[in-house]
Parts: sequence; C-alpha cells; structure tokens
Amino acid sequence: MKNLSLRLRLSFILLSLFIITSLITTSISMYKTKESLTELFDTQLYYFAQRVSTSNIDILLDSSSSNFIKDESKIVEKYMSVDDDALTFSIFSIKGDILYTDGEDSKYFSFNHSILNSNEGILFEENKKFRIIWMLSSDKKFVVVVAQEKEFINDLILDILEDLIYPWLFILPFLIISLLVLITKELKPLNKLSKTLSLKDANDNLTLDENTTKELKPVVKSLNSLFFKIKTMIEKERRFISNAAHELKTPLAALKIQAEVAKLSIDDKESLLKSLDNIEIGVNRATRLIEQLLALSRIESINEFDNLSLINWTEIINSNLKELEFKAKEKNISINFLHKNEIKSIKGEPIILSLLIRNLLDNAIKYNENNTNIRIELEKNHLIIQDNGKGINPLILKNIGERFVRPAGEKQIGSGLGFSIVQQIGKLHNLRLNFENIIPNGFKITIYW
Repeated sequence: MKNLSLRLRLSFILLSLFIITSLITTSISMYKTKESLTELFDTQLYYFAQRVSTSNIDILLDSSSSNFIKDESKIVEKYMSVDDDALTFSIFSIKGDILYTDGEDSKYFSFNHSILNSNEGILFEENKKFRIIWMLSSDKKFVVVVAQEKEFINDLILDILEDLIYPWLFILPFLIISLLVLITKELKPLNKLSKTLSLKDANDNLTLDENTTKELKPVVKSLNSLFFKIKTMIEKERRFISNAAHELKTPLAALKIQAEVAKLSIDDKESLLKSLDNIEIGVNRATRLIEQLLALSRIESINEFDNLSLINWTEIINSNLKELEFKAKEKNISINFLHKNEIKSIKGEPIILSLLIRNLLDNAIKYNENNTNIRIELEKNHLIIQDNGKGINPLILKNIGERFVRPAGEKQIGSGLGFSIVQQIGKLHNLRLNFENIIPNGFKITIYW
C-alpha cells in the first residue's frame, strides 16, 4: 500500500469506503425489508385466518366431503379466494382431527392444543418451513390454521436485493473510472509542484508561484519561506567566507613580511626580537579575528533558542568581571558594579548573553587609556556600562555595529566585530541597545529589556 502512488491509494481508499458503506446500507435495508415483509405477511396470515374462521365452515366441509379431491381448487377459490401457493390452510376439529386441507403441506404442522387455552383464540408459531397462525372459529367448533412458507419471504427479499444491487454493478465501473479521472485532475497541481521542485537549481532564488489551489497554498508558502531562509543562510555563509578571507589577508601579509625581516635580521638580535614580537602580535590578532568571526557566524545561524532560562544578570556580570580582572589591573582601570535588588526577570541563553557582556567590558578595558573608571549599573529593567574615557569617534558611533569598522591608527588588537556580535545577541533576545558618547568624556552603553 505504501509503495502505491497517492492517486491509487486515494482511489483504493474511496472505493473501499464506498463498498463498505454500500454493504452496510444494503444490510440495513435487507433487515428492515425483512422486518416489514414479515409484519406484512403476518397481517396477511391473520386476515386470511380470520376470513376462514368467520366463514361458514360447515358448508365448506359438506361441499368438500362429497367430491373434495376433484373440486378442491374450485371450493377454495369460491370460499377463500386462495390463489397464492405460498399460503396454505387446514381446518381441525377442536379434538385435533384434521377435517380439511388445501394440500399436502398439512403434514408439516400437527395440531397445537395450546390454541384451546388461548384467551384471544389466536396463536402464532414458527417452524423451520412455515410461519403459522392458529385461530378458533367464531362458533368455537373448529380450529383454522393458516401458514406461509418462509422460503417465499426469503425469495422475495433476495429479489428486492437483486433489484438494489444490479444498478450498482453497472454504475461501479463508471464510478471507478470517474474517480480515477477526478483524482488525477485534482492532483495535477501537486504533480506540477513536484516537477517544478525537481527542476529547481540550487542557485535559483525565484520563489514558487503561490497562485495555486487552496490546499496547496500553505505548502507553497512554507516552501517559499524555507527557500528564503536557505538563501539568507547561504548569503551569510558567503559573506562570512568573503569577510574572513579579506580580513585574514592583511595579518597574513604582515606576518609574511615580518618573517622575511626576521630572516634578514639573524645577525641583528634587536631587530630579530622586534620582528618576532610583531609576528606574535599578528598571530594574536589573526586568532582574535578568527574567534570573533566564528562567534558571529554561530550567533547569526541562530533563529531562536531551544531552551531558555531565567537570566541572572548579577551572576553573568560578576563572572565576566572575574575573567577580565587581570586585564583591568594591567591598565589600572577600576570597575564599580552597582545593582538593584529587584531586577525584572527575562528569559534567554546565559552563555550567549555572557558573550555580550564580555565584549562590552573587554572593549571598555581595551580601548580606554590607563586609570579609566568603568561604572556598571544594573537597574530594574536596564543595564548601563559607562566609562570616563575618550569615547568613540562620532563617525564610527554613527555606523556602530558595522563589521570590521575600527578607528584609523588603532593599535589595540581587535577584529572590528565586537559591536556586531553585541547587536546580534541583543536582537536574538529582544533587547534594545543604545550607544552614546558622554560629554565631556566617556562612552555609555544602555541595554533595555
């Protein structure tokens, strides 16, 4: 079944449902028809027995006793109008002696004495071959028994059933063909979509036509959304590779030059050590650049976090302060951390937010002069990191967050990616970031949530 096409599976399922429904409907119809026919024929038996029991049975017996065999059919027709072989009747005396019968079927029912004790003078019974009604005559001198063959009722039901089934035997082939044609027609948009997808090239950025059936439209929209995400992801990857190649080209070139200088300075120890120092700085810069590029790449690939937890800003900030304590002491930079007791809780990824705080504090320590003061204030719904340093060039502040933007002549090792990483993390956590220079000196970052 699983290996069949959707068209054949739908056809098989619909036809199976149709056949099952038809069988159930026919069975119910047969049951109800049999019930109605049984009730109808029981009524017929009753009225027939009543007609016989209320007629002048003495005349019938007198007439039949003389020439019963020859004129049987005439007598019956005269008195009872019996013209159906499915019905048979006999007349018994109240002692149980058979006085009259219209045929050989009388051998199938022996006298039922219970009729004599019946209050209403009527008794129904049933054996394998007949449905029978016993009735006392109006003068209480005779017992009339009228019976009908069950086979007659069953044959009648089968005839009705055949009449019900025959039309469907002619309709079924037409129904199967129509069903296959209609399903094929309705699946045509799906087949068209499948063909379009199979022919779609990896570099094809065109979206699928959403002018399709109501049922397929959500699928096409989802596919277009997926294509857009894939396109965005590919563009990010390409941009990452291009940026990484471009930014690594400069330090690698510098390393090559310093290596050549070192070779030429073998006899000049001072020049050799200076070249080796420059090589170490270049390696550190390239390493930092690669680390930041990888961090940015990982963050940009995140659309949403799977497991979020309540953020403890105090814990995150204290953790980063411990890691950066040595760097701050090297430049005699003091860091004061003040925080409120009640902080509005948010959910987020603690490790990623820790990277945000680390980048901001690292920049504040790295790019400020010695003896700068850094102040961290954790308020109820925002965080402030400010210093009394030299601030940021207004042109760079205007374009803050752009990749690889660094002040001209900056000697500190950096990648120009720190604020890009910070802004991307803020965006993932729905944080609002504000950067501003403080007059007359300093730089202030405010993070709102």
